[in-house]
Amino acid sequence: MLALLAAVLLTCTAWQPTTAGTRRVLSPPPPPSPERIDVERLPLPPTTPSDGEGACTKAVNPRGTGCIGSDWNALQGGGFTTDGRHVMALVEFVGAPAASDPASVHRDKQLILIRADGTAFPSGDPWKCVTCGSDVKDG
Repeated sequence: MLALLAAVLLTCTAWQPTTAGTRRVLSPPPPPSPERIDVERLPLPPTTPSDGEGACTKAVNPRGTGCIGSDWNALQGGGFTTDGRHVMALVEFVGAPAASDPASVHRDKQLILIRADGTAFPSGDPWKCVTCGSDVKDG
């Protein structure tokens, strides 16, 4: 037990500076080698300068798959899926048309799946809204 206590005390004091040359000071380990980091841009839904109903027109998004706002919080965050080919992100859709239009489901905060490998979904877009059209009450 005494040996264990001595080992803990030595470990705890090994990084402290010496006070009269009585303690041995260990040097910190060298930093790891630099690693390559690739930064890529992901395609997002187009932005519309207005968030008013109907602002996301066919001129802004010809496929009618939604627009996000141009403010700083339109993209809330996200991360890669386990396959490394997709990114899940929380976005805020704005400017959706009135409820009678099929594109009206692209409104409010929604979860989208973005292809990170340069390919597109069957709609032709590199993103797909996975929660659009679901009711918040559905959970």
